[in-house]
Amino acid sequence: MLSLSVFGVLLSGGLVLLWHGYSIYKVASRHYVVSEKPVWLLFGLALKENESQPEYRQRIEAAVNALQTVQPKMLVFQGGVTGQNILTEAVVGKQYFERVLAKTTLGKTLDFEIILEDRSRNTLENLKYTRDFLQSQNQPLESALITNRYHLLRCQVMAENLGFNTEFIPAEVEWVWSSKQLSKVLLEAFFLHWYQTGKFVSQLIKNEGMLNRIK
Repeated sequence: MLSLSVFGVLLSGGLVLLWHGYSIYKVASRHYVVSEKPVWLLFGLALKENESQPEYRQRIEAAVNALQTVQPKMLVFQGGVTGQNILTEAVVGKQYFERVLAKTTLGKTLDFEIILEDRSRNTLENLKYTRDFLQSQNQPLESALITNRYHLLRCQVMAENLGFNTEFIPAEVEWVWSSKQLSKVLLEAFFLHWYQTGKFVSQLIKNEGMLNRIK
């Protein structure tokens, strides 16, 4: 599927990446109010030597800031063990969340459940394992997605394909262009294209094994 996705990019002369990139930018650059969805999904990010990296901490800090306005019924930290790490992204994220929270006056006023989804290794698994948990608890798939702005659209596309009804809590206060952001948008555009190519082909040939990977 990766080869087919690359072929699609080449066949379009790169236009498919530009289209996806523009769509990512449109979602990333909007203004958002704090979501009142009952479940907040905080997407993990690869650790480095068992430590959270700046973008992951940015996501967690955005969640803490949002809690000053509204509380969910459930906050889900997502992410398992990846790379050479021995700690899960979910555990490290929760630890950082508690440290940030301790510096605020929110502590005694919060009343929601914290869940650790600590098996997943990528964005799609984040959502699939979380969906399985929510459904096992008879919880609605009404969720706010907490992640960096360049990552929002792909998360939404995957989440809604899995049955979620979504809103956003972006990690950044506002979108700021930079060469680094551009490279991330282009990479996200390819990942989104790859996902949608896989979805299209699996539906076209009605391959149950392939379909089960994305639903």
